[in-house]
Amino acid sequence: MLSGKKSVFALAALAALGLGAPASATQITYTNFQVVHNVNVHITCSGYIAGCTGYHGSGEFQFYNSGKLVAQTWCIDVTHDVLGPWSGNPGAANTFDVTLAQKVVGQDLSNIWDGGAVGHGHQITWTMLGEIGGLMKYGTDHINDSYEMSSAVQLAIWDLEYGVAIGTSSDSPAVQTLAASLLLDATTPGGLVGEYWGVAWLQHCDSSGHCNQGQLMLVPEPSAAAIFGSAVIALFGLIGFGRLRRGRFG
Repeated sequence: MLSGKKSVFALAALAALGLGAPASATQITYTNFQVVHNVNVHITCSGYIAGCTGYHGSGEFQFYNSGKLVAQTWCIDVTHDVLGPWSGNPGAANTFDVTLAQKVVGQDLSNIWDGGAVGHGHQITWTMLGEIGGLMKYGTDHINDSYEMSSAVQLAIWDLEYGVAIGTSSDSPAVQTLAASLLLDATTPGGLVGEYWGVAWLQHCDSSGHCNQGQLMLVPEPSAAAIFGSAVIALFGLIGFGRLRRGRFG
């Protein structure tokens, strides 16, 4: 299993590559995905978003392109699955547009939305994004500490992000308990956040405005902001991968 530290340190190699491109030009192509230690989670919408009630797998995503790991992510969008409404051809390559998180000047808002794409749902606050980043980093660093860790981190992210707007519960009491503990730690000063770890937003919409499930990926901060670009695709080829448990949705 790939550790979070290995992933973060590999991303730091961007600086050594000396390559860069506008963030909007960066894409990650994937042909299939897996979810690490997938445990079912039940989501109940309460008038916030239509169409998200039901059972979903939860945990850290591993995206692959022709057998090579290209991204480790956590989802922020409960309204769509990764395959998306545009993907009628199973196994066909799909792409994520990759954009670095940015703070809206003068406001506690980020450029990331919880509905999968710009204008879908609500903008995630910068403060909350830091808390989510703390959860992501802890999750990738401790993914093998217990079977429940992966899904617990994902559940904590959703509970933090949506609050009372949706109800999330796990089929596993252990996941539910661990998620509550992680959520408390992430929102307590001096807790999981510690230092800010930047995130990149992976999202994609087709020409009809149908959007995939938004994903977040850790990137080092602040140096990556200046050099994050198309080189990320080559970079992910440096990352090794291990045995993973197959999942369906997140």
